[in-house]
Amino acid sequence: MSNVLVIGGCGYIGSHCVHKLKHLGYEVSVLDSLVRGRREFIPENIPLYVGDYSNLALVQAILSDNAIETVIHCGAWTDVRESIREPMMYFINNLVGTTFLVKAMSHCHVKQIIYLSTAAVYGEVETGLAEESQVPNPVNPDGATHLGVEHLLASMVAAERWSVVIFRISNVVGRTKHKGEEILPSKDTLFSVLANVISGRQTHCEIFGCDRPTFDGSAVRDYVHVDDVANAIVSVLSHMPPAGCQVIYNLASGRGDSVHDVIRCFENFFGKEIPFVESKSFLGEVARSVLQPRKAQDELHWERRFNSLESLVNDVGETCTMNP
Repeated sequence: MSNVLVIGGCGYIGSHCVHKLKHLGYEVSVLDSLVRGRREFIPENIPLYVGDYSNLALVQAILSDNAIETVIHCGAWTDVRESIREPMMYFINNLVGTTFLVKAMSHCHVKQIIYLSTAAVYGEVETGLAEESQVPNPVNPDGATHLGVEHLLASMVAAERWSVVIFRISNVVGRTKHKGEEILPSKDTLFSVLANVISGRQTHCEIFGCDRPTFDGSAVRDYVHVDDVANAIVSVLSHMPPAGCQVIYNLASGRGDSVHDVIRCFENFFGKEIPFVESKSFLGEVARSVLQPRKAQDELHWERRFNSLESLVNDVGETCTMNP
């Protein structure tokens, strides 16, 4: 078992990976600024270094002191709307920050990395399913900064014969519980908003853009459960490419569901109508994004436990407390 450093290991996806790695017997260390992560999400016996992954001296010390062989980078941000509002913040955190991380890894001769990228690198997927072989075309800072990191890592593969795995991940949903603590995605995601409406914490759901070029006018997205995502990330540690190679995998369902589809599914599950209001779409937010997951299924033998929209809604629904 190799020694692994999880960047952003106290976050939503990262903490899930940390628990799975520890269970499998890996020696795991975590670096997290705790700006968006929480200490209580990881086991108490996991070494936690509080700081930013752009801190060159800190990262070099962690890599050396723990004899790290592989880095799992879960620390890049992936909120499209936030990136549109705060583009500089995304370029600094995602692209500049990762450049310093890569420099530290190079200095310490750590040449294996698993990077969590995003479906946003593809841009608009007007028809069919986006495949790893197609040319990316991001339309917002979220996608652009992640693609920049992908290019950086490809350069390290060529220059220093790194072994790189990139996961382009669709919209991650679902709950996970550690030490009695529910870990859910951002409160601004569609599933979280609908769960809040059902439980009475919000009065309605806001739909951003109802005149899009999709089958019902609302945005179409591909949803995948956090547990299925974490399983793929952890399993690839035993399938790392040889030195001098980079492999890209989509983690997705391969099914596009519109905002209205998701709302109806919540309504059917709970037997309760969900009020919604229509607002303008965000400039730089695509109408449709659906990915082809076949490569991960074939090469990593990745199987999704949550393989339908209904199973995803059912899982999130268990966190909702119905008001009397």
